[in-house]
Formats: sequence, C-alpha cells, structure tokens
Amino acid sequence: MSTRPDLALLAGLVPKWTPDQIAALDEWRQGDLLPCPALAWSTTGGTPDPVTGQPTPNGGVVPWPDQRPKYALITTQTCEVCAKGPGARAPFVQVSPVVQVTDLPKDQWNELLSGQVLDRYGLTSKTLRSKWAVDLRVSFPVSKAVLVDTKPVRGFATSAEAVEFGAHLALRAGRPALHDFFLDVVRDEIDAAVKAAGKKDTGWWSKVEEVRLAIEGDELAPKAFTLVVVSSSILSPNEHDRWIQIGETFRKRAKGEGIRMRTAVVYPIDDMNARVYRDTVELSIASLKR
Repeated sequence: MSTRPDLALLAGLVPKWTPDQIAALDEWRQGDLLPCPALAWSTTGGTPDPVTGQPTPNGGVVPWPDQRPKYALITTQTCEVCAKGPGARAPFVQVSPVVQVTDLPKDQWNELLSGQVLDRYGLTSKTLRSKWAVDLRVSFPVSKAVLVDTKPVRGFATSAEAVEFGAHLALRAGRPALHDFFLDVVRDEIDAAVKAAGKKDTGWWSKVEEVRLAIEGDELAPKAFTLVVVSSSILSPNEHDRWIQIGETFRKRAKGEGIRMRTAVVYPIDDMNARVYRDTVELSIASLKR
C-alpha cells in the first residue's frame, strides 16, 4: 500500500486505462485545443456573487454568463496528459478558455505572441485561420474522457512554439511575489524607458537579457536591494552608465518605502557566476522579451 497522501475520492476515480484509451491520449499535448466544455465557478452561498455581481442560482455555483468560448486549451504538462507515467495517476487535465481576437492591433497581438502579457498568450496554429489567444486567468479541470472522444487541434504551428508556451506557463506559476515597489515603480519605469527609446536608441537596452534583483530580507518586506543587469555582451561605457543612472532614479523613492538601494551592477552573462544568478530573482520586463 502506498504511503503517499492521496484524496480518497480521487484515488477511486483513477481508472485502469485500456489500450484504446492509452493510444487516444498519446495524441494529446500541452497547448492542444479541444471544444470548450461548460464553464462555471464556485463562490459563496449568497446571491449575487459579491465579487463578480453574477447571480448564483445553484447555491454557490455560477454558470458562465456569456456565450461559451469555442475552444479550451490544455495547460497540463504533456507527461501528465497521457495515460502512462505520472499521467496514469491523473484522471483530469487542466484547461483554459481560448478567445478570438481578430481585431486586435498588430502591436498588441505581437505582445501576446512574445509572452509579454503574463495572463494571456497568442496561438500560432494555421488551423485556426485567425487570431486566437488563451486566457490564463481562468483554469479548470476536465475529465480525460473528453480527450478520448475527440481529436486534438494543435494550438501552435511548431513544437518549438509549444515548448515556449510551456516555459511561459512555468514562469507564470513560478514567478516570485515581490514588494509593490519593485513591480509598480522599478519594473514599470524600466519597461517605459525601453519603450520610449524605441528603435532609434536601442544600444543601451538591446544587449540586455534580463534585469534581476538581489534582495536583502524578505522579498515582500525587503531591507535593501541591488539592481542586477545581465547583458549578452560587454556594454559600452555610455550604455553601462545609462543603467547605473536608471538605477539611481529609484534611490530616493526606495528610501521612502523604507528600502535601501545599493548601486546597480551590470554583468555580461559570461561573467556572471551561478551563485549570483541563483541568489537573485528576475524582474520580468515585458519590452525586453524578444
């Protein structure tokens, strides 16, 4: 008998997979599309839902108030979608709804394709013949029976793009919780500075791979921090100084939050040791994603 913890009910729902089920599930991958199942969410027993304002006719279950999306996309890892290995223990997959965004401006569409928007992501499948995006703000379980009874539609044109989507999901799930100052001031102002520079003033930022934070104290209640800029190659003196100057613009405001700011540092990626990388956290700058 396994000593691993398990939900008694869930343990009773894991089937002995038949050869036909195993073969059918082997066709499915993370990033594949299926017809969107019925959507609903749980809330308090009162009505209406005090957050969304929607009525709750089913005692705490709110039916989706709008037309059901055409597709949902699998966000579960591929190894758990199949019926072998870790997937053999999982009777469900996790999915998110997909929406059509035909009229989205090109620049906003490119942001979705490049992963600059954390909670939505653009799909590239030629089968879709239009612009579609998965909305990761909604996630719910679906029985693998739905997959057995239908054929997958690929959400991405290439396997490499599907892998990039998986990395985006991992980043979203694994991103650190940070003090508001880092997100609302440091991140947003660096992002705005890169966007304002545009294509005419690219030298100081186009070589930068990541901006990271070396935080002293708790990440939500920091005592001090250092801005760590990671570049793909050595920056010129002017490019290097630009980042130091950007860092200095945060010093006074950091002090107002009770946070000391150290002088920013710039590392060419080949000179950055693993310990420094491990002990820092990425400050995801959307406009640096290329």
